[in-house]
Amino acid sequence: MSVFLKATFQNLLQLVYSVPASAIQALLPEGLEPELKNGKAQLILSALEFRQTKVKGLKIPFHVNFPEIHLKTRVRRGNQSGVFFIRQIVPKHCIAVVARRIYHEPYESFPIEFTLQAMPGSEEGTTIEELTCKLWKKDKTLEVRAFIESSLQEGDSSEDFYENLPPETLIGFGTNDKGELSTYTMEQKALKAIKVEEWSMTGDLNGIFEDCFPEGFSEYPDEVLFIQGQSVKITQPLKPS
Repeated sequence: MSVFLKATFQNLLQLVYSVPASAIQALLPEGLEPELKNGKAQLILSALEFRQTKVKGLKIPFHVNFPEIHLKTRVRRGNQSGVFFIRQIVPKHCIAVVARRIYHEPYESFPIEFTLQAMPGSEEGTTIEELTCKLWKKDKTLEVRAFIESSLQEGDSSEDFYENLPPETLIGFGTNDKGELSTYTMEQKALKAIKVEEWSMTGDLNGIFEDCFPEGFSEYPDEVLFIQGQSVKITQPLKPS
């Protein structure tokens, strides 16, 4: 399969939620089922920056570096494991249009502000990076903040840090213009990842994502991860055999 997009996912923040499988199944196309962990499905809210983006090997002016917020879940099709994107939001209208036409992904375009600011840490010689991502969707807002200590990024490499990271090659599932299931491949390699202990979120999470979260769910995630960088190659979509 030919490579459609190459980029680096920079400063990726993931909030991982456990939810009932039935809530996820209602969001999936025919042929997919949620992948379970400890009897629960997972919703993964991510805020990140696309960097050095190339489409068909070319950098499109003003569309090389940009933020994205998306909601996805892990799924299965027979013995295949992959991801399904439920909502994807970018600030660039053209990106949303192209993604809808090529991948038929649920892309929307709304303003996003993404910043990373360094400040002195609690111990001498350390720094803390404050990541802030804010989204405006009509009359609703969502703001996520995380504080990452440089000493943690450099230190412990416990396997626990990588528990919720995707494998190097991942199948993405979607649908084509006829509503048929389609697949694409995401080749990706995480450069560095840590668990985030200090973070905050304000705003209308369920309103932003149009009631994708089940009624009564806890807005406190099971885990929050920060991935410093992740190189990605995404192939053209194909209809699965």
